[in-house]
Amino acid sequence: MAKTQKHTCKDSLTFRIGLGKILGGLIGLMVFFSLPALQANIDIALRFGMIGWYMIFGAIIGFAGVYTKYPLLGWGLPSILRGASIGFGLNLILACLVHDNMIQAFSHYSEFQFSNSMPIIQLAIEGLIWGALLDFALTRYAGEGKELLENL
Repeated sequence: MAKTQKHTCKDSLTFRIGLGKILGGLIGLMVFFSLPALQANIDIALRFGMIGWYMIFGAIIGFAGVYTKYPLLGWGLPSILRGASIGFGLNLILACLVHDNMIQAFSHYSEFQFSNSMPIIQLAIEGLIWGALLDFALTRYAGEGKELLENL
């Protein structure tokens, strides 16, 4: 007689993506409430957009948890490196899209005169850090690899 395998939601791709959205939404809320602290006139639509951006950020990192090897070379891919590279890339795109708003925000925040590329670098590094932390948490609590696809 075949054993019945008990499926838990912990090792499913849906759970990982959902948890990524929740954690990304929490990051987005932190950004939403911290932007006014920069004493800049940041548009409310941009602040709400950050919540949505980081929810998508978490979902993409959650979905990428299926890949445990680098696809082209077959090398092992640690979860922190996977999340950091995705976070860096996503926030680099975000920094290019909201460049003017970030220049305005950072010019009020510091006594130093920022160059035009400084907010882009800062936002990309922030994405690297958030991506690594997010993927670490998702891997720890929701699993990774082929097991995620088996429990759909």
